[in-house]
Amino acid sequence: MGSYVIRRLLGLIPAMLLVSVVAFLFMHLIPGNPAAVRLGPSATTEQIERMTEKMGLNEPIYVQFGRWFGCVMQGDLGKSIFFQQSVLSVVGSRAETSILLATLAMLVVIGVGLPLGVISAVRRNTWIDQVSLTVSFLGAGIPDFWLGLLLMLVFAVILGWFPTSGFTSILAKGGIMNLRYLILPALTLGIPNA
Repeated sequence: MGSYVIRRLLGLIPAMLLVSVVAFLFMHLIPGNPAAVRLGPSATTEQIERMTEKMGLNEPIYVQFGRWFGCVMQGDLGKSIFFQQSVLSVVGSRAETSILLATLAMLVVIGVGLPLGVISAVRRNTWIDQVSLTVSFLGAGIPDFWLGLLLMLVFAVILGWFPTSGFTSILAKGGIMNLRYLILPALTLGIPNA
């Protein structure tokens, strides 16, 4: 078991390297100059050239990749042009929502899918199995965006049980009650996978 895990982890290295090369190359295929974006529309050509040189964008692409990859390996993801903060702090400030949403969606998947699967297995070829199978097909067949809209319409607009948008940290005022903002998105993500 241990050697299998080690082999799988070692197999991730070339895959991650390939993904990083492809992602880096795609970023260079996007039209526009990051130096011009950073300086804004009123920047002169000379200012853009100086910023391009300062950012190292005038160097060969393999040199840029090597510098970028070295920084990433040290945990430095750079500075966000739009937020003027380190990328790691921007991602970290929004990680709570993503982690909570993924956790709640997984609870929906396990809480709905596992009992349906067990009931279908125990009551095989009965009407319960047929209903469970039909519900599974409906859940898997409905598009996520449509399910989300239906859930919002019924539970947020008509019944008024949940808010339609927004999220406040569970560390803020309201505490655990702020999870009500994530119930409908978690159901939207969890039901088709259940």
